[in-house]
Amino acid sequence: MMGPKVGGNLTTLAGKDAANASTDIRFMAGGFLAIKPNNQFAIQVEANYTQKGARVRNTILATSEIGLTYVEVPLLAKFSLATPGKAIPYLATGPYAGFLLNARTTYLNDQTVTQQYKKVDLGWSAGGGLEIDLGNKWLMIDLRYTPGFVRLPEQSNPPAIRNSVFTLSTALGFELFDRYGNRRH
Repeated sequence: MMGPKVGGNLTTLAGKDAANASTDIRFMAGGFLAIKPNNQFAIQVEANYTQKGARVRNTILATSEIGLTYVEVPLLAKFSLATPGKAIPYLATGPYAGFLLNARTTYLNDQTVTQQYKKVDLGWSAGGGLEIDLGNKWLMIDLRYTPGFVRLPEQSNPPAIRNSVFTLSTALGFELFDRYGNRRH
């Protein structure tokens, strides 16, 4: 099964040095490919354009935004729960790698600060959702939490700030093969 997905991120910065960060809402879109050896298990790989970052309180009266844009590639193990009917709940978990495209801040005017952040973010993705059978297509609603493991600033002794994101997305999956392994046309 493969298809497009789109959604939103509730994003912030986490870690002991991220006390002034609060949540922000950002965009994500991408595509996925799921290989299902049986009805209860799938391996799913994705390529997503995803926006992360946070609102940061700089002083009592001033707040700025940090915007980090990535191409993120999660590799997920997906476990479907056997249920009667056309709505099938699932759990998914696995690592991700995010490749920084751009970093911007509104602090002291809007400026690009890409060179100040690490080019690769690594983390874990965990969540679940619902697959709804539409015949030879599937509508998927997915909720995930993806904490980053990498300290983001590009410094010799970087502050302890990492990405922390909840993503709510929807996807439309197209079956490539029927249940007998025959290619769909």
